[in-house]
Amino acid sequence: MQGHGHDISDQRSRPLVREDLHLFDVILAMDSNNLADIRSLGTSSALITLFVPDENVPDPYYGGHDGFQHIYEMIDAAAKDWITHWKEQEN
Repeated sequence: MQGHGHDISDQRSRPLVREDLHLFDVILAMDSNNLADIRSLGTSSALITLFVPDENVPDPYYGGHDGFQHIYEMIDAAAKDWITHWKEQEN
């Protein structure tokens, strides 16, 4: 991430909890297993969907050095698409 100008050193993960299903407007899963786990928490007022539509984001650790670059490009493109989508909804 640093090679792409992103400092994520303060970023920390945490488990998703049932309350999150009503706290957030959108919950984006990285793969279909995560998506199923999220949906199993119960009903939600949030949109729950895959981060990359119709595609699982693979674990970059299994793709070698090029795997990290490929996943970065995949996530970067999807993030730009989500931002464009949300901006269009505001208008």
